[in-house]
Amino acid sequence: MRNRSHPLVPEQPHEAEDQARDPTLSLFADLVTVPGTYADTILNAGGFTFLAQLSQDNRLFVLRDHHLPTSLPAHNLHHSICNATKLALSLCPIFPHCSEERVTMRLFIHFLPQLLHAAGLRHQDVEYCCTLFVQGKWQQLWDMAMARAQKLEAKQAKNPKIARCRSSKEKS
Repeated sequence: MRNRSHPLVPEQPHEAEDQARDPTLSLFADLVTVPGTYADTILNAGGFTFLAQLSQDNRLFVLRDHHLPTSLPAHNLHHSICNATKLALSLCPIFPHCSEERVTMRLFIHFLPQLLHAAGLRHQDVEYCCTLFVQGKWQQLWDMAMARAQKLEAKQAKNPKIARCRSSKEKS
């Protein structure tokens, strides 16, 4: 065998910058999931990365400012919504009590009804959103909800409600 020197490995001076830019390295960084669990599905689908980015950009409450209509679910739809809620709540005990990760998850779950009605109020739309939520496609749901909210706001801006005065007969 010939004595060869090892090739020089270029130093990576930007490693600290990359860690500062990547939100997953600070929030949800210590998460170790068991393969096949819901947390593992969310981690692989990029849900935690998206949630960390929302938290880092202080955009967790953006959806709160848009009032998306929700519906009263039918029995079979009620089961899907409850299942999605239980799965989301099952992620909270993974994180330490009062940790930033747990608080972020709780805030995200607060907007779950709006996310599950992001595609519309029909049962098929809500079922579709429940499926996306269970698959961990949270960013897709968020984008759908924000697009729907902007569409509704534009529609309301076109046709503002004008309050009409009640007549004396209506008042009495």
